[in-house]
Amino acid sequence: MKATWKTCARPWAVRGAVVVAVVLGACEMAPAQPTPTAQQALRVGQEALKAKKLDQAVASFNQAIALDDKLHEAYFGRAVAYLAAGKLAQAYADVTKAITLDGSQPHYYCFRGQLVTGSNHPKRLEMALADFSTAIQKKADYVEAYVLRSRLLSMAGQFPLALADCDRALQLAPKDLSLYDLRARVYLVGYHDPLAAIREYTKAIELAPSNGLGYLARAEVCLAAGDLAKAMEDLDQAARLLPNEPRTYWLRAQVYQRQGDLPKRIDALGEAIKRSPQSHNLYNERGAAMVLAGQFDKAARELDKAVELKDSPNYRDTRAWAYFYGGRTMLALADANKAEDLDRNYPMSKVLRYRVRFAGGEVEKAVQAILGDLKAIRAGDPTLPVIQYLLGLCPLEDLQAQYPQYWEDYRLMTRDYGPQQVAAAQKFVDAETAARFKPVSVFAFQAPTLDGGVFDFSAVNAARQLVVYVMDPTQADAQSATRAAQKLHQDRNRHDLSVVGLVAPPGYKGGPVKADLAALASATKSHLGACGADFPCVIDPTGIVIDRYWAMLSRIKDSAMVGFFAFPLRAQGTSGGALSAAVARETPRPVEYLHQSVLKLYGLQAPADVDPLGGQNPQAPEVTLVDQRGKSHRLSDYRDQVVVLVLLSRDCPRCKLQLGFLEELYRTHGPAARSSKPALQVLGVCVDASGDSLSKMIAERGYTFPIGPDNGWAARGAYRYTGPAPETFVIAPGGAIRWRHRDHHGPLNDVLKMEILTLLGQPTAPLLVEGGFSGGRACQVCHEKAHVDGSFTRHACAWETLVRLGKHEDPQCVRCHVTGYGQSGGFLSDKTTPHLAGVQCESCHGPSGCPKFTGQPRVDMPPAVCETCHDAKHSPMFDFAAARKKVLHNQAEQILKLPADQRQRKLAELCSGGREIFDPERAFVGSDACGRCHPTEYAAMRGGKHAKAMQSLLAPPADARLPAHKRVAGGIDKPDCLRCHVTGFGRTGGFPAQPPPKPAEHALAGVGCESCHGPGQAHAADVKAPRAILKLGGTCNECNIMPVCRQCHDADNSPTFNYREALKQMRHATGQARTTPGPLPE
Repeated sequence: MKATWKTCARPWAVRGAVVVAVVLGACEMAPAQPTPTAQQALRVGQEALKAKKLDQAVASFNQAIALDDKLHEAYFGRAVAYLAAGKLAQAYADVTKAITLDGSQPHYYCFRGQLVTGSNHPKRLEMALADFSTAIQKKADYVEAYVLRSRLLSMAGQFPLALADCDRALQLAPKDLSLYDLRARVYLVGYHDPLAAIREYTKAIELAPSNGLGYLARAEVCLAAGDLAKAMEDLDQAARLLPNEPRTYWLRAQVYQRQGDLPKRIDALGEAIKRSPQSHNLYNERGAAMVLAGQFDKAARELDKAVELKDSPNYRDTRAWAYFYGGRTMLALADANKAEDLDRNYPMSKVLRYRVRFAGGEVEKAVQAILGDLKAIRAGDPTLPVIQYLLGLCPLEDLQAQYPQYWEDYRLMTRDYGPQQVAAAQKFVDAETAARFKPVSVFAFQAPTLDGGVFDFSAVNAARQLVVYVMDPTQADAQSATRAAQKLHQDRNRHDLSVVGLVAPPGYKGGPVKADLAALASATKSHLGACGADFPCVIDPTGIVIDRYWAMLSRIKDSAMVGFFAFPLRAQGTSGGALSAAVARETPRPVEYLHQSVLKLYGLQAPADVDPLGGQNPQAPEVTLVDQRGKSHRLSDYRDQVVVLVLLSRDCPRCKLQLGFLEELYRTHGPAARSSKPALQVLGVCVDASGDSLSKMIAERGYTFPIGPDNGWAARGAYRYTGPAPETFVIAPGGAIRWRHRDHHGPLNDVLKMEILTLLGQPTAPLLVEGGFSGGRACQVCHEKAHVDGSFTRHACAWETLVRLGKHEDPQCVRCHVTGYGQSGGFLSDKTTPHLAGVQCESCHGPSGCPKFTGQPRVDMPPAVCETCHDAKHSPMFDFAAARKKVLHNQAEQILKLPADQRQRKLAELCSGGREIFDPERAFVGSDACGRCHPTEYAAMRGGKHAKAMQSLLAPPADARLPAHKRVAGGIDKPDCLRCHVTGFGRTGGFPAQPPPKPAEHALAGVGCESCHGPGQAHAADVKAPRAILKLGGTCNECNIMPVCRQCHDADNSPTFNYREALKQMRHATGQARTTPGPLPE
């Protein structure tokens, strides 16, 4: 008879741990080769093992082995007994012996793999993976082997392979509930996708609706996803099915914590403690909740129990705060000291001890202690974030007056910190935490591209904003969406973003599938060719990657697997915006609509052909409106009138505000009120209501001007509407669009009134904001040519620049890229004050600084106005006289002569960041000339990557993430390539535009000093001449260094280029410059 062993069923929810639980299964003895006595001893050992009599089992297996040392079942049985006794080394030796004797038993390999899985040592994990794979080879339907290998692959970060093993196990055991739990854990840990995990638990619950652990597991994921109502529903079910499970009530407490309900949280933790009275962590959590609720004495009693069960620094610290706030400072100090004794690196004990000293009046002792810790910071103490926080505890006003002996030390050691110390310290802690844990987007992936490269989501997104275009080439929506994606790809450098296509299996509707990779790749190439698209694409034939994106798109009604995901720079968690291509189905211009809509997800706005641009006023497209009375209105019927066309939403509060104002103007300046032309005509086009619903709204609000629905997207399509409402067009007599206003904000009603009265030929005084900022649109009404001038400067694109760089929430950057930041009535955010984004008129001329409004004479702009932002740190080469010429209002005549397409191109070049950084008239002198005065810098750079740039044209780096043209050798004689691999290509004194016979040997081959610091001839002639060379040390990276780098490291050539990381590698040593040129360093 031959003995067989069976691994026991897994528990319902294994929280990521690998559990080994092997029991003896049914034994059938094969015809005995060994002696009967050995078989008899084997049976006795197996029975003892089943009864958990480990010593007796080991003795019996020893006897069997002594009688027959080839009896592999005895070695395996003894290995199981040793494992149960905690003797892992002996267990490993015995199971290895069993495999040596009989390598055909798959469960032997599984057992041995489990023994080493608990170690995180890479070599042991490889051994375990090999054993599980061998077990599967021996037995293709071995469910337990697939499960164990899946867990191991998850530990190794191989999540797609882990899911594949889960799928195979489910095919073999579709009713095994623990497999759904395993899949859910892979989605959570590997993909940070709670929606997918919830789907798995829902499937398990459908199979076993009476299993309370399923509801408990799903509730935990719903809680993590923020769906508190659903989490509570599942916890109610779990409590009914598992009345004695403490985790149910612990999770209830977490829900109440999110809801801010302290009493219910405390009660729920009490219920959990009743069911698990030895859980020290529950007492600690309940005590902490009581501290927050102000129940300090009760909190101390709860924490007494926690400390009694386990004396940890965390519990001591919590109790110390309970004592401190309860007025028992000495007990608080004792616990804080004990916490630090238990763990010298436990930081919060320091915070509390200083608080106790300040509260007890021992200010001098506290100051001395803080100064001691600050000195430790300067020496590299790792508790820097905590000590930074402590700076906020030190009373600065008292310190200088009462303890002058410490003030100088304190001032020197805190010189890096401004007055808002606590806030700055908190930001530092957040930044340190982010750097330490490196949170990533849940949508991140790395996969091969159609052109043979590799696309790395995280690497590209660390350098640029990223648009992931998810497409199923078989869907009708894909035709227009792919063309829109190509438009975004063509504008990638202007908007500083990258585009990648992620191709779904045909007809994909969620979950893992298996599509034919070659067929899908062929179909994708054909589709891209038909659409004229060349952006990189990744194929996902299994749906492993695409499933996370489907979870978002599937929420949108009638959405196919075609859509856009717009990720900000360095996206984390679930940040980003989604747009289904289905939203453009009804639009007459779906490509343009999708292109504009994706840009709006980033807060960017591409110009449309109906936008007045630089003095160009396009003719308003014809549109016909059937109003609330059934009367038809054609726009051309009002060519001799001033028309305000408003695209509105029925329930939009901003629309209501604007329409009410327009109703007042219509009654005073409309056809009924004016006997002579032109008169004011208002036409309202509702984008989301018609029939009785629209008529009811009009009647309730008393609008008398025509309002009707936009049937068939006629008006929205003609006027390039992408939302949100309202969008307002002010049309002059003759039909030209004079002004377009998106949304309703700030003083727009006053601006509209000035525009309308101006077109009506009526005198109007400036309607500006008293004591605040009105925005450039208010100035434009009277100063149209000056506005044209301002529109064609980089001032107008200042806000867009921040958005592209992901710096639009950094106050230090925002202040110089908007109007009136930090001033009364100035810029607050792009949501509340979008009319003040960018550097507008009032940035130079002052808030509402119109002479007609203020009654003050016009004054010339002094240099100090510019130098508040264009200082040495942000604009080291700023020359007021030269810069002033670029912003004087004297260029409108030349701009107005340009054709419309040239104006748009000029504006795009200004706003893209692509500009000539260095003076094209200055000559290059070569790095050797630099090295004669700057030997330290020359020596540091001579052997670096920049100096060897020409070599990469001959032997490109082995990086599959590079574009296809960068992964092949060549370019040594191509101007487009040489431009970024030599110094001063085609410029005076630089590398010649016609490459010499041996270009790699030229003196200016490679990227030299002047590539970053500018042509050096003027500086060499007079080293003290201002602005002769670009000094980068101590300047703003984004303002100065990044534009230099991006001249070559753009989206076309270096899509994963992260200038922050590159700076760490490329910063070179600096030394004292020689006063006279000397020899080059050896």
